[in-house]
Amino acid sequence: MDDYDNGSVMSSCSEHSTISNLSCANTVATTDIETCISEATEDNEIALRIEMPDNDQGPITIQTEDDMTSDDALAAAQEEDTENKLKEYKKKLRSARSLSGKHDIAVADILINIGEFHERQTEYNKALGCYEEALHIYSSKLGDDQSRSIDTRVRMGHLHVLRDEDELALDLFCQALFMRNALKGDSHPTVSDLWYDLSCIHRARGQPDIALIEVKRALGGYREAYGDMHSTVAKSVEDIASLYAEVGNFKKSD
Repeated sequence: MDDYDNGSVMSSCSEHSTISNLSCANTVATTDIETCISEATEDNEIALRIEMPDNDQGPITIQTEDDMTSDDALAAAQEEDTENKLKEYKKKLRSARSLSGKHDIAVADILINIGEFHERQTEYNKALGCYEEALHIYSSKLGDDQSRSIDTRVRMGHLHVLRDEDELALDLFCQALFMRNALKGDSHPTVSDLWYDLSCIHRARGQPDIALIEVKRALGGYREAYGDMHSTVAKSVEDIASLYAEVGNFKKSD
């Protein structure tokens, strides 16, 4: 009974209810709908919570204790599965550190997996800690300008955006942009992704003029990589039009 308000199970039913095998014990005269305390006549008593809607809000919703127990069981199972996944990641991390040392690339890869896990759970501080440790390993073993190092910076930048830490995000995105551009070229779509990330931050900060320049740079790479009909290209064009409107250039916003 813990799931019910005020510790009681109240059941509301109409005078001509089609619900069978229920006996009404009390009637409240101040409402147009009779409210009853019902007893199920089946072998196992089931408490019912019947929510009577307002006139235009649809049919009666009936939820049994079995339904609520099932929901609780599902939530508990999902929580257990989550905990088991984290335990498995940590087990792999201990094994990798034991076999290869704390600063091995394999350790960094597992730290990225754990960071992604925490990010999905919206545990951003824990995720950021994993990414920072992984970046330190990648940078020392592979160099700052290699793909894994760059990608980890981008991950960290996105986390800082989620934490409303725009300055830190801008710094990481700019570092990653410079390195990725040197590695893959200005027209590569992952370089365009970073131009777009920068434009989103500047737009949110009330700097549409800067954002406009950046999203135009992104569009150039997207068009070369995907063609004019791709959804990413279409989205960039829409953003450019709306940014022109924000800076007061309504001719180009049409």
